[in-house]
Amino acid sequence: MKLCIQSNFICIQLTHEEVEWLSQERYIEWNTPFVSHLFSYAQQISPDIYGNELSADFQNGVITIYIPEKMAFNWIRSDFEKIESCMEVDNGEKLFLVLEKEDAVYSEKRAGEEAEALRNALDLRIH
Repeated sequence: MKLCIQSNFICIQLTHEEVEWLSQERYIEWNTPFVSHLFSYAQQISPDIYGNELSADFQNGVITIYIPEKMAFNWIRSDFEKIESCMEVDNGEKLFLVLEKEDAVYSEKRAGEEAEALRNALDLRIH
């Protein structure tokens, strides 16, 4: 599992194995130890009664992304590569959340590399 945070954007990338683990356990958490504290981040499949979009919270040193049950299982069982949501936080600002399957990241990277190689090949032919 990889965590990327920049300002009001949080993205978590899960491997195929972690996606399977999440579907079975409904909660997964990773920890990064520091000298004085443990930093943790987690995903939890939550009942749909709490909404139909991704949401997040930071409590007791843990960032948790909550995934509504129906959304989670649709995503897990499908070819959809990512789920995106935007939630309002207390001060009226927005927090952007992305949960993606890591394979999708590599596929997009490969597609980008192939497009770049094609552009370079075309440039060589033009000059």
